[in-house]
Amino acid sequence: MKTVWRVQNREGQGPYNYDFPEMDMEKRLQLINTKYDIIYDLLPKYRKTHPEVEHPGPSSDPKIQRNMVEGFEFSGFQSKEQALQWFPQEILDKLEGIGFFLVKIKAKKITAIGKYQILFKKS
Repeated sequence: MKTVWRVQNREGQGPYNYDFPEMDMEKRLQLINTKYDIIYDLLPKYRKTHPEVEHPGPSSDPKIQRNMVEGFEFSGFQSKEQALQWFPQEILDKLEGIGFFLVKIKAKKITAIGKYQILFKKS
């Protein structure tokens, strides 16, 4: 098994595809709006002021080059440094406020190694 890094919540879900389904509607909408502000507003603004940071999805990563992520695959990083290139500390701090943390986990298998991220199967 290989150690990988991933931003996820307690349930193992990443910030891009999680919408807090277990909460009452008012709290849920508040957290969804906060998540979208972080992922789709603050992070893109950070990238504009830091042009050296590239952030392609797996299908656009020049070393993965495939059109889809399989249902059993998760996105992550080979190292903490690679994760911090994708999610700078100031963004991670905001994600932690809504329950997403940068963690080390064991991967059963790494299925793709990209320039900016990896895809893996969880243990």
